[in-house]
Amino acid sequence: MLLSEADSALPSVLKVDIPAGTLEQEAFWAVMSPDPASCVAHLRAAVGQALDRAARTYLPGTTELQSLRDENARLNTVVEELARKANLAGRLRCLIFPPQTWRERLWLRLRPYVRRCVTGQVAPR
Repeated sequence: MLLSEADSALPSVLKVDIPAGTLEQEAFWAVMSPDPASCVAHLRAAVGQALDRAARTYLPGTTELQSLRDENARLNTVVEELARKANLAGRLRCLIFPPQTWRERLWLRLRPYVRRCVTGQVAPR
C-alpha cells in the first residue's frame, strides 16, 4: 500500500471537505482562520503521526519496501527541489525527519538509495 492509498488511515485533521463550487483555499481558510496557531499545531502533530505510522509500516525488511523506496524517491525529489528554491534544506529535513524519530531512522536507511535514484546513478526497480 502506497502512502497515497492510505487516505482512510490519515488523521481527520488532515482531511478537509471542499464543497462543490468552493476553492480549496477558501475551504482551508475557513478551517484555519478561527485559530491559526492552534490549527497549525494540530496539523503538524497529525502530519507527524501519519509519517511515523508510515515509517513503522515500511521499515526495511517488509515486503513493501520497494513501494516505499519509489514513493520516497518521488517525494524526496519534490522536497529537495522546494528546499533548494527556499534555501532551507537543513531546516526542512529536520521538520520532515525530526531527530530521534522513526522517520529519521527510515530516512537514514533509505537516503543512499534515494540519492542514487535521484542522481541517475541507478535506475529504480
